[in-house]
Amino acid sequence: MTKMRFITLFVMNFISFWVIAFSIGGDAVSGHSVDGAYFLSMNGFDTEVSRLVYSYSMAHTLLLWLNALCFPVISLFKINLS
Repeated sequence: MTKMRFITLFVMNFISFWVIAFSIGGDAVSGHSVDGAYFLSMNGFDTEVSRLVYSYSMAHTLLLWLNALCFPVISLFKINLS
């Protein structure tokens, strides 16, 4: 994978995260679960969602954080991705 492709995927993931989080009412990391009910949170407002949506949001948020950690490492250390 070339560095430009990695950057493109990072940017696409970042944009898709925000579009999806805005569409479904927030993200799971900011949200919480209570007695089997799952809530996403954005700007102090909670949205109840299914467990599947909550799990997806949690996974996508963690993937975004992982990408955010990898991006500077690849840039700073000039790691060859090809």
